[in-house]
Amino acid sequence: MEIEALDRVVKETLAAIESGQEAIYNIAENTRNEYERVQQDLMATQRETLDTIQQVDNLSRLEKDARLHLMVVSRDFNTYSEEQVKEAYERAMELQASLLLLQEQEKNLRRRRDELERSLRRLSQVVDQAETLVTKLSVVLQFLEGTINQINSKIGDIQKQQKLGLKIILAQEEERRRIARDIHDGPAQELANIVLRAEYCEQLILHDDVSQLCAELGKLKEMVRNTLKDIRKTIFDLRPMSLDDLGLAGEVPRFIQDFQERYNIPCLLYTS
Repeated sequence: MEIEALDRVVKETLAAIESGQEAIYNIAENTRNEYERVQQDLMATQRETLDTIQQVDNLSRLEKDARLHLMVVSRDFNTYSEEQVKEAYERAMELQASLLLLQEQEKNLRRRRDELERSLRRLSQVVDQAETLVTKLSVVLQFLEGTINQINSKIGDIQKQQKLGLKIILAQEEERRRIARDIHDGPAQELANIVLRAEYCEQLILHDDVSQLCAELGKLKEMVRNTLKDIRKTIFDLRPMSLDDLGLAGEVPRFIQDFQERYNIPCLLYTS
């Protein structure tokens, strides 16, 4: 009877955890979708901000030239007609008003860009926390499910198996998170930077800035090479090709040697 009661309690606990896990997963998924939307909005705002800054610079030069011309016309009023003085004044005032409006637009865009960046950081934290919690709940679920199947076994054997199983599950979940983190922080982020760099090159093409375009294309090619290198490294870390050729016994010493060279940490391999 005690075993049946324990089974019932564990099953009820599993149902509650599964329900909570699904709810947290939905929160993480919705937050991730919101993160992607805000990220797209941020990229668009950044492009618009750059364009507006360029317009402000151009209009500032025009407004400065107009003020200088108005100063010359006003100083040498005997040389210029009243109509010319009026036109110079109206031109200077018009450019000044346009510049003020454009500067205000630039200020608003910068403010919106900063707000979007803060929102992106906050959403990223929520996604990370939700994914961490889902991972922990997944470990608990697998642990409890394994407990149900082993509940009639000897207590000593159960404890040993649970401890080993929990370590394996934790290692698997940690490895999944590590791979996802490596891809997100490495190739995925670099690809996003490549997209931004390519869009910047498009802007340079529109402005016929050939020298700057060549420099940016050089940087773009270097970024692509580095990204390809990181992708190959990630693929190799998932499963080295030499593992198929040399087998585990031949691959482990090679891996230890590579680890020592990469991190400058001495290692010893003991076999029996």
